[in-house]
Amino acid sequence: MGWNYPDISLDELVKLTKGFVDILILASGYQSSGLIAHWDPQNIKKAFQWGHFFENVFSHLSSSDVYQESVKELDKTLSELTSSASFPQNRVLHIYHLLLLQMHNDLC
Repeated sequence: MGWNYPDISLDELVKLTKGFVDILILASGYQSSGLIAHWDPQNIKKAFQWGHFFENVFSHLSSSDVYQESVKELDKTLSELTSSASFPQNRVLHIYHLLLLQMHNDLC
């Protein structure tokens, strides 16, 4: 059946997830270029808002058996994303895997 979550397409969620990974990279103190990251109150607020957004989407997905196919599709897609050679392979990856593991545990 595949993705059946009505509030956002899988492609859009993956695109936003990649952006959130960039935020996690910045949270490490560095930009993806290796330059030092600058955090101001507005950037911190945005990071928390993005975290809250993902928390809401994943919580909503896990709240109904109707979306179990969407959960499986998302899990498969995120596994492919994190195993890609272009995905950050440093401590951000470890943080991201921990977040995915927590999300997976919450969804199951």
